[in-house]
Amino acid sequence: MEHRSSTDNYLGDPSIGIPTVMPHGGYGVNAHHNSHDTPATVDPKSLRDMMVMNAAYTYFIASAGPPEKRWMAELALTRGYQQIGASTGKILDQISVAENADSLSRLLHQGRERVDYSLERESQAVRSAWDLKPGLADLAVFAQQQKARVQLAVQDRATVLGLGTIQAFTPARNPEAEKIVVRRKRMGTITLDDLPQAQREGYPAASFWGVPVSALYWCDGKRNLAEVVRLTELEMGPQQFDFVGYFKFLEKHGYVEFVR
Repeated sequence: MEHRSSTDNYLGDPSIGIPTVMPHGGYGVNAHHNSHDTPATVDPKSLRDMMVMNAAYTYFIASAGPPEKRWMAELALTRGYQQIGASTGKILDQISVAENADSLSRLLHQGRERVDYSLERESQAVRSAWDLKPGLADLAVFAQQQKARVQLAVQDRATVLGLGTIQAFTPARNPEAEKIVVRRKRMGTITLDDLPQAQREGYPAASFWGVPVSALYWCDGKRNLAEVVRLTELEMGPQQFDFVGYFKFLEKHGYVEFVR
């Protein structure tokens, strides 16, 4: 499934920075976290099976040597091709039904951004296991080929519509966000559990994975908020969220600090 952080994989929180995969399973029914979810109803055999599986998984990761690390890096590299290809495919689907120059311009911009973003994330995933320099170089070449596919698809569609040459859309700047650099003060999410509802100004309690948590995790004390917003939207899709207002609210109540 797509990445999501939770209380079960906080080691992957960027403030700690340990690459983390969260094993996840289920049978389609959320039967946990309710009043009938008690120790008396736990199946001992299932509990034993889960303990063995998690112990074996943890042991393998902890004791991995060069052969295992390289194998995991190769898995990540293979997935990298799939993820970059999938990002390209989604944009190509939208290009094929675009009806005007503005849509094509925006899709050209989005396609380039999405491929570059996917390349950065997938390369980071590979390096977290093993630095496959030749493989990563080939992945970068593949990414450039995908950007060329997007460019060609946009121009072909523009020709069909009689629109001429399409230039990539240039997003509007957010001068206020460019001046704000957020530094986190603690690991984990910001639940607002210690702040009464009446003082929350309509902002969300970001306990679990979502847009506010993604944005928070991109804040490293170096990126400005405009870049944080860009990365969050590349990860989560276009948003109408008031990022500047939210982080000013967090700073006012001492949950984060702004680099001066």
